[in-house]
Amino acid sequence: MHVTQLFTAKQIQPTEKVPLLSNHSAFGDPFPINNHAEAKINLHEFIVKDPLATFFVQVEGEPMLEVRIRSGDLLMVDRSLTPQNGSTVIAELEKKELTVKEIQLTKNKAWLITRNPQTKPINITGYVDNVVWGVVVHRIHSCQ
Repeated sequence: MHVTQLFTAKQIQPTEKVPLLSNHSAFGDPFPINNHAEAKINLHEFIVKDPLATFFVQVEGEPMLEVRIRSGDLLMVDRSLTPQNGSTVIAELEKKELTVKEIQLTKNKAWLITRNPQTKPINITGYVDNVVWGVVVHRIHSCQ
């Protein structure tokens, strides 16, 4: 899976607030929506923690279904975070292209994996800081 578009969070600064509906009940219980807009939120302010280090990337290619990423999804990436074992990351490989991978970290090794049995893991031991471009913190995909 590779990156096809890249936007900085500073380029996308929506200022409009949208209604936040709340019902204070368990998931799945129906509730009337009239007059339940308790507040308004700015989604940008709600999810972007560090605007200077946050980017949005659109991805295409072989889906990573284990982490629920599909072709066409928009991923929010935070470049200020340090990847942890199992983090989904954007990595810059030899061809200077950005790709989506999962990072596996052990005491002595670092690997980029896709969970596709036809693709071999990529050993990035000693190069994590140079290869990992950012950590995926949110994904947006259409439900239709």
